[in-house]
Amino acid sequence: MAQILAKKVQKISWTDTIRGMKAGQTLYCTLKERLSVASRLSDYKKRHPEVEFSDWREIEPDKYAITCKKNCNDE
Repeated sequence: MAQILAKKVQKISWTDTIRGMKAGQTLYCTLKERLSVASRLSDYKKRHPEVEFSDWREIEPDKYAITCKKNCNDE
């Protein structure tokens, strides 16, 4: 499965970024951003239990990634 960069665009909330992710897309962020994304991701997964994400991975120092695995933009 190809991984596509899904980065947060300025002035778009993390929730909108998560909602717009498609299966196979990967979100890359710093540790500070990850802490902000994690709470929004947890809330989103509670409202949409069919959504699946990978575990967080450390790509390099201060760079993390999480991949949308299933149904991330099917609302």
